[in-house]
Amino acid sequence: MRLEDPDKVVCIDVDRCTAFSSNPEKKPDYIILDARDLASPRWVVVEMKVQIRGHPDEIVKQLQEGARVIAEDRQFAVEVSRLVPLVLHEKGAHSQDVKSLQKARVNFKGKSWPILVLRCGLSIGEVG
Repeated sequence: MRLEDPDKVVCIDVDRCTAFSSNPEKKPDYIILDARDLASPRWVVVEMKVQIRGHPDEIVKQLQEGARVIAEDRQFAVEVSRLVPLVLHEKGAHSQDVKSLQKARVNFKGKSWPILVLRCGLSIGEVG
């Protein structure tokens, strides 16, 4: 994913973030704070897959863990109430798995957010 305007978009590699050390097997790949629109900033929780084949419930758990940590950990104490759970894939996805992911929701600050499933190569401005 290409990040536009690096002064207003911050990308966190979750593997390097201590906030995720309590549940290392169920974590997303990246957390992005997108503040390009200052009136409506958003968190983007990203899970990247080469292919989406089987186990969409595990992907949902990874995205949910990202949302939980953002909501609860003081390292993410920024007043942002919008969330975009995002699955990026490189080589394609099994249609049933995509449908399962699109039906699933990620809870964040009392609201349920739909999961976007997109191909790699988009810019942050093209996401939801």
